[in-house]
Amino acid sequence: MKLILMIMISANSILLMLNHPLSLTIIIIIQSLSICLFISIFTYSSWFSYILFLSFLGGMLVIFIYMTTLASNELMIIPKTPYLIFIFINSLIIVQYVSIFPFNPIKNNDKFLEPFDNINQLFMSPNMMIYFLMILYLLITMIAVIKISNFSQGTLRHSTYE
Repeated sequence: MKLILMIMISANSILLMLNHPLSLTIIIIIQSLSICLFISIFTYSSWFSYILFLSFLGGMLVIFIYMTTLASNELMIIPKTPYLIFIFINSLIIVQYVSIFPFNPIKNNDKFLEPFDNINQLFMSPNMMIYFLMILYLLITMIAVIKISNFSQGTLRHSTYE
């Protein structure tokens, strides 16, 4: 758990110094992976973290494609070593400060001991309306994006040479 916290803090600190789309995408994927690992520690069933990571990864790949079409020939500037050492020392200090408080994920998750109860709570009647609204919203958004997008115009169009 300390390692996951240190990775999250380091990724957040390094993210502020980078400006190339490829390096930003890699840092955000590392950050989302560490968040999903952190969530899988807290819950007994790790399906939620799998779904969350796949959603993050799909969104990041779309953003990566878009950003590489905009800045395809930009040089990647790697930050200097003293900054990385400073970030590592700061994250180590923060993790040591957090480690003062003991953490037991099984003891803190009494309500998540049964994996099927956790899944059943997601689809019970109070949450069912939210799921239907989310499905309807995603369907309308997908239809709107398909109708708005035109293959011959826009940023991601294929270049034709005549």
